[in-house]
Amino acid sequence: MYRSLLLIALLSFPLAAQEMRGARNNDWVASSEKGCIGGSSCEERRLRVSLEDRPVIAVRFHAHDQVGQKADGSLRVKIDGNTVRSAIDIPRRGEVFTIEVDELRGRYLVFEPANDDEVEIRDIAVLYGRESGRIPRDP
Repeated sequence: MYRSLLLIALLSFPLAAQEMRGARNNDWVASSEKGCIGGSSCEERRLRVSLEDRPVIAVRFHAHDQVGQKADGSLRVKIDGNTVRSAIDIPRRGEVFTIEVDELRGRYLVFEPANDDEVEIRDIAVLYGRESGRIPRDP
């Protein structure tokens, strides 16, 4: 009986370790990037956030349109040149948005104004997927 319990414990340890690695690989990773983009009140035309070399599952951020005179803020979200969402209407009071991404890889997450109005973006976080057994490119 003792041997059976010991065998079960030893066999279950690698599974528990694998689950812990999987949980760590699927955590939201916060970015310190934030800023005001678009319109005439903001200096920047876009906001770029560096990405890890892992597939992106989702992006979460807070955005508001309490900048400038108009309340017509709209965002376009991209990963490198691939558009993830073409136009997100940003309310004046602000809101947290979560955008699902189909395990897209890239170097940068890019926020651009979809029209000529200002938008403030903060609290950006990226949910990465597990690293698949990719074969690296030629060095």
